[in-house]
Amino acid sequence: MPGHRATYARHNPPRAVKSDAAPISEVTTRLKREYPDADTELNWRNPLELLVATMLSAQTTDVRVNMVTDHLFDRYRTAE
Repeated sequence: MPGHRATYARHNPPRAVKSDAAPISEVTTRLKREYPDADTELNWRNPLELLVATMLSAQTTDVRVNMVTDHLFDRYRTAE
């Protein structure tokens, strides 16, 4: 439309963690208690591999991610 300007919602950056937030050890303890049988279909051996596999799983199936990351993690063992 001539003369029309699009308006966009203002981006609000995330706030810092609240000072009264539970420490991560308490959070993981609560999650393990609430979901004792929780598991993932993704194959991973360390936190970096889990992060990469999780990011890839947003784009395709876990089966396909496991096929790709099997070779990817053998070739690239660190984030460097």
